Amino acid sequence: MPALEKLSLFQNRLSGQIPPELGAMKTLKQLYLDFNGLEGRIPAELGEIPELTELFLDANNLTGRLPVELTQLRSLVSLFAGFNHLVGPVPAELTAMPALENLSFEGNQDIGHIPAELVMAGNLTELHLEHNRLTGPIPEGFGQLFLLTILDLEGNQLTGSMPEDVGDSRNMRYLNLSRNQLKGQVNSLPRILDELHLCQNQLTGTFSAVVGPLTSLRKIDLPENAFLGTLEGVYSHQRLVEIRLSNNQFTGVFSPPHRTMYYLKHLDIAHNKLHEIGQLTEWEFLATVQVSGNQFDFTDLLPNAGLIHRGLFSYAPQDSLVTRITGNRTEVMFSVADSAAGNTYPWYRNGNALNGANSDSVRISIHEPVAEYYRKITKDMLPSLTLTSTAKSTDVISAGNDHLPEKVERITVGQNSPNPFKQKPSSRS
Repeated sequence: MPALEKLSLFQNRLSGQIPPELGAMKTLKQLYLDFNGLEGRIPAELGEIPELTELFLDANNLTGRLPVELTQLRSLVSLFAGFNHLVGPVPAELTAMPALENLSFEGNQDIGHIPAELVMAGNLTELHLEHNRLTGPIPEGFGQLFLLTILDLEGNQLTGSMPEDVGDSRNMRYLNLSRNQLKGQVNSLPRILDELHLCQNQLTGTFSAVVGPLTSLRKIDLPENAFLGTLEGVYSHQRLVEIRLSNNQFTGVFSPPHRTMYYLKHLDIAHNKLHEIGQLTEWEFLATVQVSGNQFDFTDLLPNAGLIHRGLFSYAPQDSLVTRITGNRTEVMFSVADSAAGNTYPWYRNGNALNGANSDSVRISIHEPVAEYYRKITKDMLPSLTLTSTAKSTDVISAGNDHLPEKVERITVGQNSPNPFKQKPSSRS
């Protein structure tokens, strides 16, 4: 077939090796062999097709290294070889391909460092090296690639800090550095990002400084890092459809003003140190909400009880309420502030319920034996959550004190509360 320019065989059940005779098809411009069951090595002869612009070999069972001969393809724009079993380092010679724009090696077993020479590939628009075994730092220079729109390095073993110049990128829309071993301060990011994925690293920085300026974002994905600060900076991000910020150190309030972030579908702010949340039920597209592991009480959560019927609403457990203690020469009073409307539930002494003690406070004579007191609160509208107050003991009483200093302790609470007397201390008051 002396004039054939396009050969498309993708998404079949082809097996065996790629015929090296394909290298003799000198007029071929597009070769699609992806999503089959092809095996063996990639023929070096494919590097002899002078006018080839697109080569798709991904999603097969190909093995061995990427032939260096492919880097001789001066007209190649797109090279996709992901989701195979390729091994070896990423060839630095790829930068010698003057027309290369889209490079995809994800889902292989590539090892070694990311070649620093890749930052010299001036026409590169998409770089996919995710889910390999790449190690070492991310080279400086990707922020200087003017045409680069996608940089995906997720799921490797990359170390070091974020490159200083990544924030200089003018056209990057998608940045994914998740599930690596990066650490340190995040100082600046590309201003026109659509999606930011940095989860499961050891990165830090305040939310307002890192994410605040990125008002074009649609997806924020930062779980399992050490980011901190308050979240007020997110309220101006009108295009957001996903916010995933769990397992960080965010504090303060999450209460967006009326009609902001209207198109939000997924919200995950679980396992932070937030202590107040606004009403979210007006967000029409909201599908999943995860707010467990914070310091919310029923006052915060009851206005959002309607979310239970709109999808997944994960709100338990929450941090403990504070048991306050005051006393005088004759008695000790334990109290818990609970302003939410609804039932109140009993106080416990050394793990046993006190009969008749179901108000927000309980008075104990100083002549009673030393014991620890705490309170459990549940609400019918939020059946999965039991709030348990911090355990306080009468042995903190000192005769003659009219007002006793607080000794704040923390316990973990949930639907099945553990023993509250064996928990780690907390500074919440």
